[in-house]
Amino acid sequence: MKELLRRLFQSPRISLELLAISLVANLLALASPIFVMLVLGRYVTHGIDATLITLSFGMLLAIIMEFLFRLLRLRLARGLSVQANINLVTWDDFQQPRAAICAPCWMFPLRFCFCACSICSMSLWV
Repeated sequence: MKELLRRLFQSPRISLELLAISLVANLLALASPIFVMLVLGRYVTHGIDATLITLSFGMLLAIIMEFLFRLLRLRLARGLSVQANINLVTWDDFQQPRAAICAPCWMFPLRFCFCACSICSMSLWV
């Protein structure tokens, strides 16, 4: 918990953006139950097709926007985490090469392995 708070307070601007994007994404997630209530309340009782088309288009737009906001939140959180991980790495980590690397690290080569793959079961000797 201390590490999480330290990373959040290390870059307050990104943390506030992350909080705002999470709030908007969760508000957009409420569109689905509201859509069901409106369809049952307006379309089923009155039977006007234009209402259903309008509500469906709005719901589709809300689903797309929620997905995009969740992707943006994921990228911001990843950037916040990667920057803090880079700050935790010391120069000694670059000097000591790993004897074995796992398949993901082999496909995306780095100067050092984040997953400590010398104990990984899918290791490949390089």
